[in-house]
Amino acid sequence: MKVLLSKDLLPSQLEPLQKANIDYFIAPSSAITPLQLTQNEFIGYGVISSKNALSAMKEHIHRLPNHLFIVGESSAKAIAELGYQGSIEVFDSIRELLPVLLSHTPNTVHYFCGSIHRDELEKGIHSRPQFHLEMHTCYQTTPLFPELPKEHWAAVLAFSPRSLQNLLHQNNLNTETPLFCLGPSTAEEARQRGFQHIYISKKPKTELLIQLLIDCLHDTERFISSHA
Repeated sequence: MKVLLSKDLLPSQLEPLQKANIDYFIAPSSAITPLQLTQNEFIGYGVISSKNALSAMKEHIHRLPNHLFIVGESSAKAIAELGYQGSIEVFDSIRELLPVLLSHTPNTVHYFCGSIHRDELEKGIHSRPQFHLEMHTCYQTTPLFPELPKEHWAAVLAFSPRSLQNLLHQNNLNTETPLFCLGPSTAEEARQRGFQHIYISKKPKTELLIQLLIDCLHDTERFISSHA
């Protein structure tokens, strides 16, 4: 039994798989290079959609907007640990975040993101001209297109729509393979590509996705019947 992971994980995140005797193969689908922020002061609201942005923000932690809208509990916890003392609202996705942000008093919105990102926030902000959007590229994303070994995968873990796209760039995965997705956007990408058996973690948290995988693989009868 071997599962395919579409990115490198922390040792603490891999440990549950090891304890459960689940073999895995890591095929990174992108490389992340932190960049430096050139602006020194940020007035208005801030939006962070990926933990990858935090490396560039360390030196500016006390000059960030007083109100941050963040996707993911782990990102919110990490920025608080860096010493941020402003207000933080946490969401599971940009789709969930956007209407809450737009319900606030119009102001400048600073989006701390990567060089490659979804355009949901931009479209939403541009539909409301009272808000002004400033983009700050905090990291460079370089797509990787790994060639996978010939293997019958027990499951695939996809952590973003783009990671799934990159995995499939040079590989044909069996669409009957169970696909575990970190969030609804990745699940939608999987559906569009014909995957039949899709599992979504309750929240976009890697640890929860891994636990869902372990639970399903260990509950063999339920797992098999659910994607038979």
